[in-house]
Amino acid sequence: MPPNKASTECKAKLATELFERESHIDPPQGAKDPAPNTDKNFRRLYADRTVHQWCQWATMAGFVPIPAVDLLSISAVQAKMVHRLCQIYDKRFERDAISSIISGLVGGSLTGLVSAGLAFTLIKNIPVVGTTMSTLTLPAVAFGATHALGAVLIQHFENDLEISELSVKEVEQYFLDQFEKGKALFHKKKLAD
Repeated sequence: MPPNKASTECKAKLATELFERESHIDPPQGAKDPAPNTDKNFRRLYADRTVHQWCQWATMAGFVPIPAVDLLSISAVQAKMVHRLCQIYDKRFERDAISSIISGLVGGSLTGLVSAGLAFTLIKNIPVVGTTMSTLTLPAVAFGATHALGAVLIQHFENDLEISELSVKEVEQYFLDQFEKGKALFHKKKLAD
């Protein structure tokens, strides 16, 4: 039986309130996830909102003016997003698996992205022009890559699979599609502001 409109709106409101509360305060170390994992629609909405939040943080990390620190900051944001998604879907966070997934998807699928990221980092050393070019492009790339990584993991977790069962080769095209979608979302949001 499909959920009625009132039920869906209530779940959306609850997910939004929970998201807003958590986006300002980190739960204490070892605390249980406050998100109820029983309702699939609620969990999906909550996961989507979480990815969006971390995409915004990745965008901010793209503005870091120090070469190499910007890329490290984006990677740290992505790792934190993955950790949160693991909590939402009640999956074990496997640090080694996460590292290989992030490097495999972002580095392997998007060799151009990594090259561009390094180029932007080097370009930042050119006075005025370099900083301007990097500031205009790296945030969009960071948003797109973080959005794509989150979309891949949500799809994977929705199929009730563990993080160690993710095959980079199988999700590579989906990642690239979501990367383009993420960049489009970034530009759409930028134009709306």
